[in-house]
Amino acid sequence: MSSASNQPWTSDRSSARQSSSPQRRLRPTAKSHGSNSPSKATSGPLTHIHPGQRERYYVSDGELTVKLDGKRTVLGAGDEIEVPIGAAHTFANRSERPVSFIAEHRPALRFEEYLRVVHALATSDVVGGRRDIRTLMRVIRVESGYADTIRPPAGIPRLVVAALNSLGRLLGYPTG
Repeated sequence: MSSASNQPWTSDRSSARQSSSPQRRLRPTAKSHGSNSPSKATSGPLTHIHPGQRERYYVSDGELTVKLDGKRTVLGAGDEIEVPIGAAHTFANRSERPVSFIAEHRPALRFEEYLRVVHALATSDVVGGRRDIRTLMRVIRVESGYADTIRPPAGIPRLVVAALNSLGRLLGYPTG
């Protein structure tokens, strides 16, 4: 796995006020030019839940679109929103400008580890920048190893992810 200096983000650790677990704030490094999201309109991660964590997004520059329990909210510089434990959500930069934001997970659990593994996969020769069904299955296999920190929402999405996870397992794709 790559060292932290090769990652587009670093982690600040401090004590969480309401939890004995540390919090981690992921922030961009110079390598990402201060942006956690591409400058062109893009889709974000699939809708997901954090079964044991709440998440807070704080936008320092640009616009971040957050979809929380089916409702879209556009956050601008200085805005923040909290995602309760277990709430279905996703986010994306839907503007043509870069966005800088902090995504804070409390308690942190293994979320930083999960991000490092997904980043290593996304930048590997195995994926090679492709956004296709094989890449999706590989990410789903990784996520299956982090069910304590990230899962698909209940219903059809969870059934589809379970089917793709099974197919990925048959194809020999590793878990996180």
